[in-house]
Amino acid sequence: MGNLFKAAIFAFAIAALTTSARAKQGFVLASGFHLPSEKVTINGKTFEAIETKMRILLCKQVAEKTGMAAHGIGWADLYGVIGAETSWIPDLEAMGNNGKASRGLAQLEDATSARIGVTDAYDPLQALTASANLLIEGADWSRRKKHPIHTGMSVYYNTRKSTREKWDGQTLTMLPIETQRHINNVALSKRDGLFLDRKFQQQDSRAAKSMMAYVPKRSPYLYKFTQRSCSRPVWRPILADF
Repeated sequence: MGNLFKAAIFAFAIAALTTSARAKQGFVLASGFHLPSEKVTINGKTFEAIETKMRILLCKQVAEKTGMAAHGIGWADLYGVIGAETSWIPDLEAMGNNGKASRGLAQLEDATSARIGVTDAYDPLQALTASANLLIEGADWSRRKKHPIHTGMSVYYNTRKSTREKWDGQTLTMLPIETQRHINNVALSKRDGLFLDRKFQQQDSRAAKSMMAYVPKRSPYLYKFTQRSCSRPVWRPILADF
């Protein structure tokens, strides 16, 4: 039993090292941690985006850290907003209709970054934390106004104060067309995030069951399940040297 536990810890360490090595091709946080990336194509152009599983993991961690659940929202709402804003491409910059630049994953304007303490809008973790806090503000604002929370969050996130204060909470046509699209895109992205999370959990569960059935008792080898992008899962033997 002790050797099996040690073997499992060893396999986990190897997996972490493998992930870390692969992540060096991705994005670097201010802390020095590397995020794995993947290529995405939008309108015929190829960009580097944060890898899908890492997106979900980051959203769950940030949602827990910022206490989103206490405000009636969760990690999937954060996933939805970032997907709608930038499709998870951290280095995007866009110019708004107001002539002000929006930067990074969360598309933060400089004034917004300054207000909520963001020092680097292109840092994915700072951007996600800022986005989560803005969604919390939006949920609380929607609740005070007696507006639908999830629709209200998009309105709060995507419009100026003068525009959102005129909204009646029901009539979407009162909102700018960009905000109407934002509401729809956030909902679609949130749905995708929930679907992918269930898919990954099912894959991990099947992999764990397969691994336990495949590893012989008292074997000097422990088999590690790996998954490569756009390819079938493969088994790779790892020597459990104890």
